[in-house]
Amino acid sequence: MELLALTLVLGATLCWGAAQVLGKIALRKIDSLLFNWIRFTIAILPIILGATIVGELGGIGLNSATLVAIASGVFGWFLATYLFFYSMKREAAHRMMP
Repeated sequence: MELLALTLVLGATLCWGAAQVLGKIALRKIDSLLFNWIRFTIAILPIILGATIVGELGGIGLNSATLVAIASGVFGWFLATYLFFYSMKREAAHRMMP
């Protein structure tokens, strides 16, 4: 096995686990909708900024298929994580993760 692949896998696993633990701690203090909105905003801003700098955002033709794909991605990303963290707030993390 390559060392780089192993390092990336372990790094991704540690980051995912840390995000779940920190998310569970954060949900004790704030509402799950607000928490999800903050997560979504933090994630989407660098994506839009990077796409604007590279120039790839301006070349997208906004036909109906593109708009449907964008809407389903945003709603799926936002709604799915909202439901997940709403569930995390209601139940123990070790029961929700599997």
